[in-house]
Amino acid sequence: MNEIIGNVGNIQKFYGTDNVRITLVVYGPGIHAVLKSDSPVAPRIAGLVAIGVDVLACDATLKTLNLTASDLIAGVKVTPNGLPAVVELQAAGWYYVRP
Repeated sequence: MNEIIGNVGNIQKFYGTDNVRITLVVYGPGIHAVLKSDSPVAPRIAGLVAIGVDVLACDATLKTLNLTASDLIAGVKVTPNGLPAVVELQAAGWYYVRP
């Protein structure tokens, strides 16, 4: 989690907040990074949101865990399904960066 968050911050700093849009899509086991109740990186997720990074949580994963948007860190948004969100972003010309 820390590596991914660090990479996002580095990209944002390199290009500048006015020159790049970043979306972090969280699904599967990664969903714990954005949960209010047990995120080991909650302050860092809040920091990403504060600098304009869109953080999207997979609703399918949330439903599997019997959770809702109210269980997420403030500012984290919900997408119906994480992997299709990634596919749609790529189809729209976004780059997919992995840690």
